[in-house]
Amino acid sequence: MVKSINKDIIGAGDTVIQREDIMKIANLAKLEIKEEEVPFYISEMQAMIDFAEAVCTAQTAESADKVKALDFNDMREDEVITSFDSDEILVNAKDYEDGFFKLRRRA
Repeated sequence: MVKSINKDIIGAGDTVIQREDIMKIANLAKLEIKEEEVPFYISEMQAMIDFAEAVCTAQTAESADKVKALDFNDMREDEVITSFDSDEILVNAKDYEDGFFKLRRRA
């Protein structure tokens, strides 16, 4: 039977999901699960727990050395491009003043 997610389960490597576990979770989540759907949910839940176990047991110390720091100098150069003229933009505006859109104040 599935216990709460804690150190007793994660990393244990022998967690097995059963029908009763799926039905209990479905009941708590107020979900209706048909009997023929139970095997699908068992395999999905088992896959999630296996993934969590793999993440918890991953060797993070070795992989931390392989992480490349982000170099902000690798960014592209700024380019000056022509833009729209403000009068051209405001031509379809319902109301504007001094080159800006005029909007209603929200309450």
